[in-house]
Amino acid sequence: MRQTEDSKIIYQYRSLEVFEKILEKKKIRLSDHNSFNDFMEVRWAYPNVLTELVKLYKENPFTIKGKSGKTLNFETIAKKAFSYMSERPEDGVIFCACFSEEDDLLSQWRAYGNDGRGVAIGFDFNLLEKECDPCFDFKPYKLNSITYINAEEKIASSEITKWLNNCLDHIKSSMEKYKDDDGSPTIERLAQMFIWSFLHTAMTEFIFYKNDFFKEEKEWRLIVNKKYSKTTYYTKDDKGSWKIRGMNDKFDYDFDESPEIVVESKNDRVVYYKEFDFSKLIDKGFIRKIVIGPSAFLKREDIMQLCIKHGIPPEKLEIEISKGTYRSVH
Repeated sequence: MRQTEDSKIIYQYRSLEVFEKILEKKKIRLSDHNSFNDFMEVRWAYPNVLTELVKLYKENPFTIKGKSGKTLNFETIAKKAFSYMSERPEDGVIFCACFSEEDDLLSQWRAYGNDGRGVAIGFDFNLLEKECDPCFDFKPYKLNSITYINAEEKIASSEITKWLNNCLDHIKSSMEKYKDDDGSPTIERLAQMFIWSFLHTAMTEFIFYKNDFFKEEKEWRLIVNKKYSKTTYYTKDDKGSWKIRGMNDKFDYDFDESPEIVVESKNDRVVYYKEFDFSKLIDKGFIRKIVIGPSAFLKREDIMQLCIKHGIPPEKLEIEISKGTYRSVH
C-alpha cells in the first residue's frame, strides 16, 4: 500500500533480542558508516577529493605564511587535514542509522532481521523528521533519502567544485584577515581547520549516495553531526597571541548537542556508535507498527506483551505478520 506523507512509516529490520533492547533503552543506534554492507560507502562516490582540492588551489594559488614568515606548502597542509580524518574515529566517520520504506522485503529480512526470524520496526517518519535539521543549524540530526547512482556515475562535479572553491575562499580570506606577527604556526592550523570542515561537510553529503545495486531497499538515513561553537573561530588569548577557539594540540573543537560516542568491544573488534534518544516521542506514537518476520516463531500477543513491558502504548501500535513464505535454515 502506498504511504501518504501524513502516514509515512520507515522501518528497521532487527532480531527479536535487538528489538527488545531498542524498546528498553528507547534509543536508535547510529553506527560507524565503515561497518555498512557496502564496503565502498562514502569513498566510492568521489574518491579523489584531495587531488581535486590541490588541483583547484594550483589554478588560483595564494600564499600561506607560517613560522618566521616561511611559506607553507598547501598540499602538505591538505594531507595533514586528511590524516586527521583517518586517525581519529570522531572525525573520520559518519554516525548513521538506516531505514527502509519497505516493511516486508526478503533481502532485509535476510541481512538484518535474523534471517526472517526477527521483526521490522516501523517508526513514524514525521515525528523523526521534526527532530532533524537539513542544515544542522539548530539540531544535530539530519534525515534524508538515498540517491542511487550506478558504479560508473559520479556525483555532479559542479557540486564538488563548489564545495572545494568555498573551502579555498575561506582559507584565503583567513590568511588575509589574520596576520600572525609572532610567526607561530596557528595560520597553518587555521588552514587545516577549514579543509577539515569541508571534508566533513562533503562526507555528510556523500553518505546519502549509494550504488544502485541496493536500490530496492528504498533507504533513508539519519545522521548526526558535530557542531562548531557559534562564536568566532579565531581569537587572541590573554597574551595577545592568535589562536583558534576550541582547538588544542590534538586538533579538537567545541561542539554543541551532539551525543557522546559509545565504545564497545564486539566480535573481537572495538566498535563506535552514537544513539538517538526517542523516549520523549513514545507517547506520541513514535513506534507505529511491528511486522513479524516470515520465519519467526512469534504471535501478535508476544510482541504486544514486550511492548507493554517496556512502556510502548499498545493502542497506538499496529502489529502484522509477514506475507512471505520464506523458511530460514535454523
